[in-house]
Amino acid sequence: MDCEHTLSGASSSNEPHLLIQGDLNDIVRDLNLSKKQAELLGSRLKGRKLLRQNTKVCFYRGHHEEFKDLFSQEDCVVFCNDVCSIMEVLDRKCNPE
Repeated sequence: MDCEHTLSGASSSNEPHLLIQGDLNDIVRDLNLSKKQAELLGSRLKGRKLLRQNTKVCFYRGHHEEFKDLFSQEDCVVFCNDVCSIMEVLDRKCNPE
């Protein structure tokens, strides 16, 4: 008797189960991959057409860049040094009170 293993939600046909963004994120987290390793995995899966078309392969890069100048560190304390600007970046109204 031949046992066939499938991914959750995948059919037993010969068609590949294309991964969605959540699947890729789960794999990266479960394997505790670094940023570079996560991008390499995503790139390889995309190259083999195993990712759905709208799945993003770029992880984590640059998300902090627009915020880094709005924070300061003194000793072990990190704090926002320009609340109004960070609210503007987040597209929120600043209420200084």
